[in-house]
Amino acid sequence: MTSSGEDFGSFSMLELFHVEVETQGALLSEKLLALENNPDPAKDLEALMRAAHSIKGAARIVQLDAAGKIAHIMEDCFVAAQAGKLNITPSHVDVLLQGVDMLGQMGKLSEAEINNWETEHEAEINAVVAAITAVKTPGAAPPAAVPPKPQPSAAVPPAPAPAVAEVPPAPAPAVAAVPPAQEAGDFSMLELFRVEVESQTVLLNEKLLALENNPDVAKELEALMRASHSIKGAARVVQLDSAVRLAHVMEDCFVAAQGGKLTITGEHIDVFLEAVDLLGQIGNVSETEIHQWLRDHHADIEAIISAISGILHGTPVALPPKSAAPA
Repeated sequence: MTSSGEDFGSFSMLELFHVEVETQGALLSEKLLALENNPDPAKDLEALMRAAHSIKGAARIVQLDAAGKIAHIMEDCFVAAQAGKLNITPSHVDVLLQGVDMLGQMGKLSEAEINNWETEHEAEINAVVAAITAVKTPGAAPPAAVPPKPQPSAAVPPAPAPAVAEVPPAPAPAVAAVPPAQEAGDFSMLELFRVEVESQTVLLNEKLLALENNPDVAKELEALMRASHSIKGAARVVQLDSAVRLAHVMEDCFVAAQGGKLTITGEHIDVFLEAVDLLGQIGNVSETEIHQWLRDHHADIEAIISAISGILHGTPVALPPKSAAPA
């Protein structure tokens, strides 16, 4: 349940949550299914932990407590598994996928729907939370199946209500004015951008390196496109135009490759990795330094954007040497 009935002050933050759930939900589903057949789960568990952590951060920004709770307890499961305190079994995977499905439903809600949705689905949410909690707790009872959603029954005409003498309504009690819920300030949004960049740059690096030897290119390109799209959305919310443009042109390349209009070569991958490194640097700059940092590195950013635009349009790729940082 959200802490206030007030509407969110910024639709762009809710839009970012939608993008985040779509991107990270796809990754969670992919990696959970991979756990069943993967003899070396460490890499998958790291990706799962980061994806759950990222959704948790996005949910916190838009004050969706239920989504934050589900993502948080899923993250705890993956951390426990990384530490060897939990062995995730196929039955656990089924329960965790139910959590992903619930997050996916929340990620499709409109601004008008979001305030009432948690109340209407409280029983389902509590069942999912309880089931994932059982996964996290060694020796606990086996995770319970999440009850199916009640199906609407055939309409039955209501019995006529007995006549009741009309009673005048009681006067509404005086209610003290409640200030609107405090919106996440710029710093909290920048913090979410950092989490997003940290999570997605790991994925971008992994998938770019996989492209060189992976015969199933389509799967890698889809993940690359989604990761770039997610960074672009996060950068737009915090108004970091340089990061938006950089992530956008990368996304355009991956979309072109998906459509068969571009073949990504080893040389292209080197340029993309430079861009990922630059996005990672942007994600590590503090709030007080970010705008000055972008000014100081403007030439580097523009050079990489130009090089990636060249990849997209079939012109030669050339990366000039990085400019020296000011003393």
